Amino acid sequence: EMSVRKAHNPYLDIAWDAPESAIEPGDPRLAIDPRHPLARTSWHEQLDPATRARFGAEWLAQTVKYAIGFESVLTRGLLMFAQTVGNRSPDYRYAMHEVVEEARHSQMFQELINRIDADPIAVPAIARFFDDRIANSARYFPELFFIAVLGGEIFVDRQNRDELRRPKIEVHPLVRRVIQIHVTEEARHVCFAENYLRKHLP
Repeated sequence: EMSVRKAHNPYLDIAWDAPESAIEPGDPRLAIDPRHPLARTSWHEQLDPATRARFGAEWLAQTVKYAIGFESVLTRGLLMFAQTVGNRSPDYRYAMHEVVEEARHSQMFQELINRIDADPIAVPAIARFFDDRIANSARYFPELFFIAVLGGEIFVDRQNRDELRRPKIEVHPLVRRVIQIHVTEEARHVCFAENYLRKHLP
């Protein structure tokens, strides 16, 4: 019900061009979370603040570029899954709404990359090889597909929630808004996957 009645449009619900959304080089709010294991290494501690900020921005850009690849797996899998359900199935309606949400997440992530002015690499070929097989599994073994969904979604959700728990002054407002939208909608996707597995894979 939440997925089919509430949705975000990244180009309407994020103030990309607001003054506070501007991403400036050297902004300390772009540095990685000080609790992150990498942030506690002697290598990172020796970086000057501007370099830490730039490293954090590049790290973020690469993370969301890989997230776009993951969203692609989900979208393709959901489209294949939708072909297997019967008429009048609520699963079809849900799957189509999630396809839209995942596509909007990819738009949102790519726009963030563009604003950071980074040039991260896409998912490597070997990972795409396995991604294609995970997506295709939704057609003939949807339970396996939704286990894979949870394997990715729960991990990302934990990262996102940890970021939102940081004090507001430590996280750039544009980054925070992107994460808020992602957490809200991914929670619904996790809920569906969990309930689907409870029903079809006791």
